[in-house]
Amino acid sequence: MLNEAIQKINSEFINEAINSPNLIEDMASMEMYMSESYSGRIFAELLQNADDCGSSKILLTDLNRHMVFANNGRCFNEEDIVAISRSGASHKERGKTIGYRGIGFKSTTYLTNEIIIYSNNVYFTFSKSKCSKVLNKSEDKIPTVRIPFVLSDVDSDISLCCKDLITQGYSSVFIFTNAKTDTFIEELEEVGSGYFLFLKHIKHCNIMTKEISKSFSMNRRKIKAGNLIEIDGKLEEKWLLVSEGTTSLGLKYNNNKIVPCDVSDAVYHCYLPTYDKMSFLLKANGDFSTDSSRKHLTYDELTEYTLCTIADLLFSLLQSALISEDIETYSCMLELLMQSSSFSKANLFLRDQLKSRVLSTAWLTLNDNKQIYPDKYKLLPDWLEDSENMIIRMKSKYVNDLSLDSNTYKSIVGIDRFLSQYSNLVFSTDDFVNIIEDVNFVSSINSSTYGKILANIIKAGRTEQFISGKQFNFSKVVIITDNGLFTIGEIANNKNMKIVTSVKEAINQIASFDEIEWFCNNESVSVDSFIIAEQALISQHSTIEQKPLRPVVNKWRSAEHQCIEMENYLGNKAVDVSKQNLGYDVESTTKSGEKRYIEVKLLQNTGSAFSLTNNEYTAAHQYGENYFICLIMQSENRAKFILIKNPLETVSFEKRVRQWEWYCEHYSGIEYSVDVK
Repeated sequence: MLNEAIQKINSEFINEAINSPNLIEDMASMEMYMSESYSGRIFAELLQNADDCGSSKILLTDLNRHMVFANNGRCFNEEDIVAISRSGASHKERGKTIGYRGIGFKSTTYLTNEIIIYSNNVYFTFSKSKCSKVLNKSEDKIPTVRIPFVLSDVDSDISLCCKDLITQGYSSVFIFTNAKTDTFIEELEEVGSGYFLFLKHIKHCNIMTKEISKSFSMNRRKIKAGNLIEIDGKLEEKWLLVSEGTTSLGLKYNNNKIVPCDVSDAVYHCYLPTYDKMSFLLKANGDFSTDSSRKHLTYDELTEYTLCTIADLLFSLLQSALISEDIETYSCMLELLMQSSSFSKANLFLRDQLKSRVLSTAWLTLNDNKQIYPDKYKLLPDWLEDSENMIIRMKSKYVNDLSLDSNTYKSIVGIDRFLSQYSNLVFSTDDFVNIIEDVNFVSSINSSTYGKILANIIKAGRTEQFISGKQFNFSKVVIITDNGLFTIGEIANNKNMKIVTSVKEAINQIASFDEIEWFCNNESVSVDSFIIAEQALISQHSTIEQKPLRPVVNKWRSAEHQCIEMENYLGNKAVDVSKQNLGYDVESTTKSGEKRYIEVKLLQNTGSAFSLTNNEYTAAHQYGENYFICLIMQSENRAKFILIKNPLETVSFEKRVRQWEWYCEHYSGIEYSVDVK
């Protein structure tokens, strides 16, 4: 009988307290520390204990000055009473149940000095006042939850409440007498769907107090992609759970597909939510180490192991997004993984682990059936819009062979933007020359898109020739004329051919008169063939200074101003903002209005390491694709510029304790070799 077991435990612990008076006082101090540490987590602890004992429904309500919690799980037995009486005596196995230290229940002593429990047809209590009388000690020297007492008589209101709850199907009732509810009510106000997402058994939760009324219903079912959890609370929510062992990802699920969750929902769970933000817009649950309050992760080997398992799950989902027949489910998966919201130590480790998995496997399958590593994937340049990317990947055979299946681009949001985190390879000017040498491709796209491509080839070709001396042959490039499609070589031999107006308009909007003139002179065609009349008139009266064939920077100026000179030469408008402590030195605007945020580093020679401050590292994360590092290496009469775009994704940094700088030894980027004076 349970009451006999309680009497035995009671006698044991009373004798122990009499024989070891210092021990019982130490326990009182420890209990006070635990109750204060766990304040704000009381309901969470009651919830986890209810789930561990197999409860399918729980109720929290008030009774006069008391708080009442009931569940319908397994009734108390002798082992359970020993477990909550002794810290660390729980028989729960770590990873198989939520709790494992046997101390969570003691957090409820924040509410009261007396807890009455009804279970298995027995009333018993943990009470400071009863212990004080038995041990002849003041209450501040005695823990609440240590010595259990059988109750032969309880107040009528408590008795009636327990009988009513048993009639409703509950099996265990906890009464926290004369409860301090201020902090507890604040916790209850925060209770949301995330509290139930990674539980195993609870299907119904009702919170009904004078201050708060909440109700949650949970439905768990299997679908092809994983376990779907439907939670009906204030709002109806659906979450997809994908698991490996004791580790799970919770992915917001809407309209039959995975979607990014709100930033406020993206937290780590140790079965119940912690306060630590997740790197990506999803939830991650695992057997993490936590602090004593279980509010924050503790970074140790166990936490690292769990983060590695999370990285495995994320990589598996990433692969599913590109190869699954159920591609609609994963259409937003890449977008979700690009929206990082926190850069804690755990999150940086997780990002590194995911990146290593992405880069260590040839998991991308191209249209020619070749499987490649992500760093070998060829990107289209930034000046193309997503819709234009799609057109070129689908209609250019040259590009299509080096692309993924066209249905993947149609269904998955942001493939190229995601893969740009792992690849620096971009289709070059030579590649685009090959692309528009294909008559079938040129005939399949509209003239404005074609004009945009040709204009950017002209701009890039001129810049590359001036900087590196490279020569281009555009004679086989196909041009759209009023009379059909002809090559540049054919147009050079027939002065009467007229390029269609829409192509000329697109070229003139993007390329300058100097750039168009360079192209025409290079191919021996009339400039008038490519310039609209208004642009030609403007150019004839322009007082803009002609650029030198090679850029020249002043060696005596600061590195920031040398960077500005290079930016201005490239046609951008740059200003020095280095004194404003923004995390970058130069702010530049391209002709198209795109912002470039540039941190300038002057190095002794090529190969010298450089570092980022925390401020610069934060700015690099904030601006992503628009953040550049400009490395400058200068000799007596030459200077080399290396421009690294989106450095956090394109080069590797190592965190070193030198006032927390981010250190990089190996890098590559777009190089410019210029004269100095």
